[in-house]
Amino acid sequence: MNSRDACSWDTNQIRFLLERRQEGDSAAEIAAAMGVSRNAVAGKLHRLGTKGMPRKKVPSNAVKVRVQARVFPTNIVRQKPAKPLPKPKPEPLRQLKTLFELAPGECRWPMGHLFCGAEAQGSYCQFHRQRSLQGYEERKRHQRSQASRESGPPSGDAAA
Repeated sequence: MNSRDACSWDTNQIRFLLERRQEGDSAAEIAAAMGVSRNAVAGKLHRLGTKGMPRKKVPSNAVKVRVQARVFPTNIVRQKPAKPLPKPKPEPLRQLKTLFELAPGECRWPMGHLFCGAEAQGSYCQFHRQRSLQGYEERKRHQRSQASRESGPPSGDAAA
């Protein structure tokens, strides 16, 4: 079978295909023997309505090999687990408002197409201000520690 005549399978080819499949050969092995693509073999098997792929019989005295998971060396420094966040205060009673309904001194925390509208000092009420700054201190601490690691202690090579 050549590439120009890829759509036609004669009865000898189909018989050969089914015999090799019953022997447990893979689609790639059958395709290599027939000189066609693996997808052509898989497609024909599917169109023929064959179910599943028989496995080649492995002799009972064959050595079974167990594959171990690959271990990759890592240089990750384990850090102490983060402190649990304090329980947030309950959300304030709010009156959801549109942007045009908000007055100065009302929380502008977005909640879908509306805004919180609770009493605020600045742009947000106390609850939403804490929520907006959540993790800020930890990020700053991490940035400072990274900066100090990158700069490192001064080396003695510069004096030479």
